[in-house]
Amino acid sequence: MTEPIYPDDLPILTETLGGVAIPVLRQVAAPREFSEAQMQVLLQHFQAHLETVFSQKLNRHLEQLHHQAVKLAIAELKTELPDLLRNLIDSNQP
Repeated sequence: MTEPIYPDDLPILTETLGGVAIPVLRQVAAPREFSEAQMQVLLQHFQAHLETVFSQKLNRHLEQLHHQAVKLAIAELKTELPDLLRNLIDSNQP
């Protein structure tokens, strides 16, 4: 079983937040020895998890940027469309 620890040499969270009382419990598990094979499996799982998290964040940002680019392109087209149509009409007149 793990016990909450409060090291005396570290500032308490309420001190760093200017006296706002926020309860914080840090628990430290007993050290465990892992074999090399277990460490490799854990590392692979961790890498896969990181790839998933980063991919999700990147996809979200790319979607936002794509929507922004489409909105800007539409706004630009709306601004330039009257001149483009006028030029087209003027060039087709004899």
